[in-house]
Amino acid sequence: MTTGWDDFVARYWDTAPCVLPWWEAEPPVDLDRCYRTVLAAAQPFRAGTRFRALPDVRFFSGGGRIAAPGDLLPGPDDETAELYAGRLAGTRYVLNVRQPLALDFRMWAEVRDLVSPLWRRAGFPVLPVDVEMTMASGHPHRDERGDEATHTVLTWVLRGRLEARLRRAADEPEQTLVAGSGHLLYWPAPYHYEDHYGDDCLVLRLRVPADRRLPVAAVKDVLADLAQHGRDGDAVPYLPYPPRRRADGSVAPAAPLVAAEDLLTGAREDRRLQRALRIMWARRVSAYGLEMPPAPRDAVTLRPDQRIRSSAEIVRMTEETGESIWAVNGHVFTVRGTAADAVVERLGEPVTVAELAGEDDRGVLALLEKLYRVRGIEPVGG
Repeated sequence: MTTGWDDFVARYWDTAPCVLPWWEAEPPVDLDRCYRTVLAAAQPFRAGTRFRALPDVRFFSGGGRIAAPGDLLPGPDDETAELYAGRLAGTRYVLNVRQPLALDFRMWAEVRDLVSPLWRRAGFPVLPVDVEMTMASGHPHRDERGDEATHTVLTWVLRGRLEARLRRAADEPEQTLVAGSGHLLYWPAPYHYEDHYGDDCLVLRLRVPADRRLPVAAVKDVLADLAQHGRDGDAVPYLPYPPRRRADGSVAPAAPLVAAEDLLTGAREDRRLQRALRIMWARRVSAYGLEMPPAPRDAVTLRPDQRIRSSAEIVRMTEETGESIWAVNGHVFTVRGTAADAVVERLGEPVTVAELAGEDDRGVLALLEKLYRVRGIEPVGG
């Protein structure tokens, strides 16, 4: 790495756009694994567009987005990025995959290790980070979601060349950043941007929510879920018009809206809201903002003589009830009692399951098997 996070945070973070050399020999993520992740994400989309699905795959060529790209997406015969690029030779395109890391834990962990030093210096993101992987060749592209100015953007050029054209407002001059393989492009919010990809380009992009309105929307969603919890699906009634008037001649607000306000007020004062927000924060810190995390792995039965040790940070928050919220790699569960904390303290060094669980401590065994599933511990020696 030719540039460090300390220098980056001190000079550029939340201050100014920049292009910086980031590595000289090996990229921070495995390029073959990047392509295999894109390939896996693309398979369901070869049959057509999938709505409200993550990972989300979008293909752009010519005049814009192709809703059903079919075999323009990589398929079973495109075993490598080189084969896929060769098949599309002469085609100008952008293949964008949003939240691809959910498909591959090793890929997710590589990106987590890439950004964790930054968050520890600049602060952890309050809202989930949007991760994108893009393969492109000779095609300009503007983010079609229209919210690009609300996010801080970090882009690593893994292969090829990328030109980003930035503008804060329509009446301000355009700024151009040009980067090749091995460079990091950065700009804080609020910038609108358009990407111009060179041939055979591969980039990893993180979009960090930065607009102060976004946390309000996130809490609103939590409030709405709590307010609706346990309620049936009764239809909202239609009201007569003109509305009935009170004795003083004024018009009362619509009763269904008043009822909804009461529900939200009750949810805001409910302790469940604070608990829901603590769970959300524990999950986010343990995932370093990279949500959605990959699914837990299959359960196993740990042998008494199996040596294990911790392999990820365990975020722990103690509740007033004595129950604790634990989060590992973006997965949250609850633990009762304080004995579990002593188990965690011993996992810093290799230790056998029997040394932790004794003859048959089912509570400790269940905890260890849970930690194994969420990749909080790893076997030592196979």
